[in-house]
Amino acid sequence: MKSKKKFKLRYIVIPLIGVVLLFMCYTCLPGSGIPMEYEIAHFGKSSTELYSFQTLKEKKVGKEIVERAKFCMEYNGDEQSAPETDELARYYYFPSYDRPSRTEVKINLVKCVIHGKRGSVWFRYSLRSFGNGICTHGSWNILTRCTIEKDDSGDWIVTNVNEPP
Repeated sequence: MKSKKKFKLRYIVIPLIGVVLLFMCYTCLPGSGIPMEYEIAHFGKSSTELYSFQTLKEKKVGKEIVERAKFCMEYNGDEQSAPETDELARYYYFPSYDRPSRTEVKINLVKCVIHGKRGSVWFRYSLRSFGNGICTHGSWNILTRCTIEKDDSGDWIVTNVNEPP
């Protein structure tokens, strides 16, 4: 009689532990968890990088790239004074009309994956630019994948920026 109870208990407890572990993995993923279907469709096979482990070295490199991207997004100066940068220059915003008085940026590193001298940095950002107290333009919850390469001086440069339309 005792063996039947253990047998039934095993079939209840083990799947329950599996469900709890799956839930923990889902909620512990950096950023907003599993990407939405359109994001997976846009990034294709490269979206599997989001489920890999990240070392402390990769996280440090990723944070550097995210800080550089945030600087470009927040920059409100004129085009001639903008610091030279790599492909992250796409985040500079130089309107031909009113320059924004302020820009709010929320940006989070999702994942950095490095293989030798190449890799990718994933981040999610939202930004709003204001002029005369009114939001003039913005982007919300955008998942971005930057391709990075190590140059001869040992610095990581962004060679490509990819985000869904």
